[in-house]
Amino acid sequence: MTNQYADSFNEFGKSAIEATKELVEINSRLMSKMLENQISVANMFVESSEKQVSSVSTADPKDFVASQTAFFEEYATKLTEVAQANAKLAQEAGEELKTWFEKGVKTADEVVKDAAKTAATVSPIQPVAKIAPAKKTSAKKAAPKTAPVVKPATAKKTAKASAKPAAKKAPAKKAPAKKAPAKKVAAKAAPKVA
Repeated sequence: MTNQYADSFNEFGKSAIEATKELVEINSRLMSKMLENQISVANMFVESSEKQVSSVSTADPKDFVASQTAFFEEYATKLTEVAQANAKLAQEAGEELKTWFEKGVKTADEVVKDAAKTAATVSPIQPVAKIAPAKKTSAKKAAPKTAPVVKPATAKKTAKASAKPAAKKAPAKKAPAKKAPAKKVAAKAAPKVA
């Protein structure tokens, strides 16, 4: 049974490694295409800079403005094309990653179903209560039940315990004294002055 678990774990590991390799391939293709696009954009910047510098050499301001306008229109068109190509590339990469993910989920689902089938076919472990108790094969015979014998170490402990003086009890707390009600002092009559 442990071999089945080891085989299942081994198969799961292999499929995980294959899926990781596929993901690395998808990412490497994406990165190489993105790098190509970035190189073409860099080349476009260099070419545009050369055209802009060459258009400055004209002395006529009208020709200069016309060449700059044409330059910016061409530049905007090329940048739009590059942005569209990058968006298309991102969409394709997203679709590839989605397909890869769905394939991985399907593979994982199949592995779980196979493991469940394997677990269902293996005989279940019997509960402990149903297993017959093992017979004792003791070489010594059990001693007859008698009063417990006090071992010397235990006897010393009990002797030490009885030799110690008893613990002092904490003095009881006294209840607070009751206050006597206040006596009314009779007002002494003041001597009459005649």
